[in-house]
Amino acid sequence: MEINVKNFEETFDVVVRDIQQAEFLAIDAEFTGLTDKNLGLLDTVEERYEKLRTSTNYSLVQFGLAVFFREKEGGYSHRAYNFPVFGGFSRKFSVNTDSLILISESGFSLDDMVKNGIPFLNLDEEEKLRLKIEEWKKQQEAELLQKVTNKIGPSAILFEESEYMNAIFSKVERFLLSPDTRLEIENSSRYQRKLMFEHLRYRYPDLSFESIEGNGSRIFVIEKKPKEEQLKILHEKEKEKLKELEEKVGFSRIVREISKSKKLIMGHNMTLDIIHILHQFISSVPYIYTDFKDMLTETFPRFIDTKVIAAAQPVWDKIQDSSLPTLIETIKRGILPVPNLKDPKPGRGFILTDDRLHNAGFDAFITGVCFMSMMQYLAKIGGTVSLLESTGFVEFPLTEPYLNKLHMMRSIDVKYMNIGGEELQTERSNVFYATFPRHWKSIDLISLFKPLGNVEIQWIDDVSALIAVMDRSKKDSVISMVNKSSSADVISISTYSEYRKSTVKRSNRKRNLITSTPSSKRKVEDSNFDEKAMDTLSGSQVVMKCNLTAENKLPVASISNVFDTPSW
Repeated sequence: MEINVKNFEETFDVVVRDIQQAEFLAIDAEFTGLTDKNLGLLDTVEERYEKLRTSTNYSLVQFGLAVFFREKEGGYSHRAYNFPVFGGFSRKFSVNTDSLILISESGFSLDDMVKNGIPFLNLDEEEKLRLKIEEWKKQQEAELLQKVTNKIGPSAILFEESEYMNAIFSKVERFLLSPDTRLEIENSSRYQRKLMFEHLRYRYPDLSFESIEGNGSRIFVIEKKPKEEQLKILHEKEKEKLKELEEKVGFSRIVREISKSKKLIMGHNMTLDIIHILHQFISSVPYIYTDFKDMLTETFPRFIDTKVIAAAQPVWDKIQDSSLPTLIETIKRGILPVPNLKDPKPGRGFILTDDRLHNAGFDAFITGVCFMSMMQYLAKIGGTVSLLESTGFVEFPLTEPYLNKLHMMRSIDVKYMNIGGEELQTERSNVFYATFPRHWKSIDLISLFKPLGNVEIQWIDDVSALIAVMDRSKKDSVISMVNKSSSADVISISTYSEYRKSTVKRSNRKRNLITSTPSSKRKVEDSNFDEKAMDTLSGSQVVMKCNLTAENKLPVASISNVFDTPSW
């Protein structure tokens, strides 16, 4: 179901009810661009987060939500929603043409987004506007109080304005003697209206004064209203302003309802989805990875990245490709189980034969379907089908190993960000840091390391790179081999641990600088990246792959240790 700014308010309660009653939720997001940073094969979780955090230069423009219900008579039903979003505070809006073409193929239109996108504010932006309303209310109440007490006198009237103001005083005196309840004064300057506010309030405390928009100019309005009525009008105006604020908060209210529900949430390759959702609808994402983990855990305490399941044992052996389009195709072909999912009412959801990839609502739907299918597959090979049928998907014990982990795309040895606990400890004694002449290319490094077999290269800049020797049995001879080579006088090489010591020192200095700077002074660096698109689109990173193979064998009995072996 498409929900835009025109029907958002009228459907809001329905969506909230679905969120509250659902067994689990699936989400997806579409963006206006990919990351401007290269994802390294040897990124640490901190480095990867720092790169992805800058992706907020681009915008989340579609949010997909699929809600799944367990039916009493067996099986599941669902409803799916697609929300175009646009608006909020005045903000930079960047677009990458490749990404725009990709999402436009599913019917996305910039023109439609601008016209029908649901506005939004994050908590920081909302608080600023709420404080402005509070300040306005206090100022208005203070002005009413001044009218009664007459403790504050007006400013002096300049000679050149005295004739004008005397005429105004005469008009007001006649107005007071007349049966009229409203007097409008047109064609006044801003300064004249200021004088009228001050002097008329002082002279006539029981009258009401307001400047309103007229036909091309402001109109100064004077009305006969007692203080009690003026206070009542003030409170009504405050309610109107707060209602307008709620409308500006817009789609963020849906995200807050999802957070408040504490329901289990599914996403596929969802790291960028999460970063954008937090940044756009909750609060600016923090600079420090550990702070991000805390923020995410507080906002969405239970989530599963279905790519983590698909890229690990034993599901990987069955599919060999963890991208969402391929994953749903394996379900259609019966390679993975087809969930018992009832067809929705027309316009309320999707069916498997629909082809709406990169429509956020549809992608959320198939993400939920893939989760159900993979859990059914794990239950089947583990002999726990009856347990799954009795517990449902949310309470199924085999979901536990996958909880609160975000897939680490294009990583040699770090399979996920462990948001819910300690990060994986990687052993990188086969990785080396090298510096070399600026004119060197990947082929020069491959030629140098050829005696050691296959290598992976992660470029750091034009004169340095990390090099992973894939045959670990040869790692101890790397430094001596390089030092004895004909290039020894132009290349410098050190261990990965030495390299990390120097980068950690720099990182700590940067962290100290950030944490010592008041948050209001910090510059938010913006940028954006769509990991789902990166499943199919190649990035700009130069990566030399040299016939690597994945050892992805894992007994079903060791299901809790599904992450102990690499997946590619």
